Amino acid sequence: MLELDAITKVFRKRGPFGGGRSTVALDRISVRIGDGRTLGVIGESGSGKSTLARIALRMIAPDSGTVRFGGRDITRVSGKALRDFRRKVQPVFQDSAGALDPRMTIARILREPLMLRGDVPRAEWSKRITDILTAIDLSPALRDRYPRQLSGGQRQRIGIARALLMEPEILILDEPVSALDVSVQANVLNLLRDLQRDRGLSYLFIGHDLSIAEYFCDDILVLHNGVQKDFADAETLFRDPKDDYTRTLLAAMPRQL
Repeated sequence: MLELDAITKVFRKRGPFGGGRSTVALDRISVRIGDGRTLGVIGESGSGKSTLARIALRMIAPDSGTVRFGGRDITRVSGKALRDFRRKVQPVFQDSAGALDPRMTIARILREPLMLRGDVPRAEWSKRITDILTAIDLSPALRDRYPRQLSGGQRQRIGIARALLMEPEILILDEPVSALDVSVQANVLNLLRDLQRDRGLSYLFIGHDLSIAEYFCDDILVLHNGVQKDFADAETLFRDPKDDYTRTLLAAMPRQL
């Protein structure tokens, strides 16, 4: 579905009197997301996770390497080709409050993707909104509320619904449950699993919690300071990690008694 090959990204910061410094955010990272599978990208803050997500979304370009979607190189496409790609690969952000315009009702927020698509008749918008709210286990009565009137878990579901209305094939989930209570985290993750099964979605899941990755992800990439430390299916990685850094992360995981 989505393949990132030898992706390198360097951020350069100029000093006030010239010169400056460079930070290697990603160093020749190669991963792929299989059809209907979930790839977890795990690492500490500053490991390059969000940079990888932004490159996967084509929000920023890599300095070198290739992004392919469905076998097609989309690293530097523009115009209609880029718009078509972005419709098929949609983000869900960590900060559910910041991701939703506080001046808009839920109905208006959910009308935006339908309007942007341009292929859904206006007469169908209300039904589409009702259907998607039902699909994410929210009452259609919430459509007239504002984001501030919803809980964090409800707002995150609206963010998921907004992405789904574009009818994507892949969701880029950037720490989608890290700001939620533990009980709410489980509900949102289970919802995402159900949606994946029912709609054939693939996920790129950005996170730092290995216990969540073990539960939710099929394959896991471990990053540290922009360097790929491990990449394997979840069962193999937890049973036989290849890198000392991964072993350290696994050793620090809380274990159930």
